[in-house]
Amino acid sequence: MAGHLRRSGSRYGGAAGPRPAVVIRNKSVRKSIREINAFRYSSFVDLIYFASKTEVCKALNKTRGLYQRWGELQEEGTIVTSKEQLDWTNTELRNALRSIEWDLEDLEETI
Repeated sequence: MAGHLRRSGSRYGGAAGPRPAVVIRNKSVRKSIREINAFRYSSFVDLIYFASKTEVCKALNKTRGLYQRWGELQEEGTIVTSKEQLDWTNTELRNALRSIEWDLEDLEETI
């Protein structure tokens, strides 16, 4: 057949294999994808960091209030303070401190 063109090797013609411009573009695309994934990961880590930081700050504020109340109960002594009030405040203060410790451990793991 006289008018029939025959492809040789690749769909682009010429030798088999992709053209150099395609290879360069593919490398560029792969690099861009890696950069986007790195950005997504860093944004995710930032999100976790700020969420953890917010939780720690809230817990610290709550704990400050509990500590202040605990100090007041210690000063008041047995006259006004009931044993139940003091025990409840002690328990809540310990739990709040444990929670802060766990939040800080989580925060440390993200960094």
